[in-house]
Amino acid sequence: MRTIKHCIFFALLLWSLSVSSQKPLPESTTISVITCSPGNDIYTIYGHTALRVNDAVSGHDYVFNYGTFDFETPGFIQKFLLGRLPYFLSVGNFERFKQSYADEGRGIIEQSLFLSDTQKSVLIDTLWKNAMPENREYLYDFFFDNCSTRVRDVVGLAVHTDWEGNETTHKTFRKLIKEFQQNLPWTNFGIDLIIGAKADRETTVKESCFLPSYLMSAINKIEPKIVETNNTLLPVNLHPHKKTFIQFFFSPFNIFFILLLLEFYFISDITNSAMLKFRMWYDRLWIFLLILSGFIMLFMWFGTDHQVTKNNWNLLWVIVPLPIFLIKNLPHWLYKIVDVLLSLVLVDLIFNTSFIPQTFNQVIGLIVLILMVRVWRYKNSNVKKIEIEPQPTVA
Repeated sequence: MRTIKHCIFFALLLWSLSVSSQKPLPESTTISVITCSPGNDIYTIYGHTALRVNDAVSGHDYVFNYGTFDFETPGFIQKFLLGRLPYFLSVGNFERFKQSYADEGRGIIEQSLFLSDTQKSVLIDTLWKNAMPENREYLYDFFFDNCSTRVRDVVGLAVHTDWEGNETTHKTFRKLIKEFQQNLPWTNFGIDLIIGAKADRETTVKESCFLPSYLMSAINKIEPKIVETNNTLLPVNLHPHKKTFIQFFFSPFNIFFILLLLEFYFISDITNSAMLKFRMWYDRLWIFLLILSGFIMLFMWFGTDHQVTKNNWNLLWVIVPLPIFLIKNLPHWLYKIVDVLLSLVLVDLIFNTSFIPQTFNQVIGLIVLILMVRVWRYKNSNVKKIEIEPQPTVA
């Protein structure tokens, strides 16, 4: 019995010491979600999210930034390409953070959170624990684990929100990011080539918070209300690049439309030796680009840890016509199979039939048309060669 009493006594003693060692947070401590507007550079077009912990009395004004990585990381480029680059939580001075965005002309909106002392303690303790050297690194995932989702999870842990349960936004991951890529047609086209079918699943409200502006909106809707004020700390002062006629002319759609017209021209009988040589090198360039594209897509699917680049059905129109362009005298039925598969991609793109579980960029329609014309041209030239070849005489 005495042993049990001693155990209880020491347990109560340790508990009292732990409670007394926790310093209460001063009333002047405020916690805010910081949302930074998109920038002009490709890696800034989606915006940024951080957390601010400010004690106006002591002058401690920290920014907790989950979007930090080190260019000096050994094998930086290799790890970045493979999806294995460690990001980490950094803690810095907020005024310096703010000035860096002011220098870029990017805006900052601060959502001051109305939290109880317990909620403040949970949030701050979690942040400092995450900032410890053994905890601060994580593997970045654009859709599922980034600077914005980390802030979402920390705030959610403190206020016990379910982020509107499993309510859907009726928008896919692909549609969400396209809202920020509208003025960058080549970037938009390139991203659509690389990301796969996983990007075409509808997002929940919680999942949409991988984008800073959507997280800001979701925090405003938390019940009971936790946002005390929304303050614009920095106005947007960007000088967007003006689109010139040259930039418009060299958009992906216009370039591939011109190449489609060129393909129709190549159908005609060409007798000019210079044009024949040009067509030969042009055909070789297309074969090279298709092989390169297929290699990159396969590598991003099977050779990296990027989840968003897996299940990429763009490989269908890239790989299917390659045998026809690389191997001579193929059987006639193989041309028909290629035509059917390319037609399937085209019909799916035009009528959104969902035969293929992925949304293709509209420019892919032009590329598929180009490939179909090329397949017809190769088939037609193969038939002509057979007709020209002398038939063996029968004695």
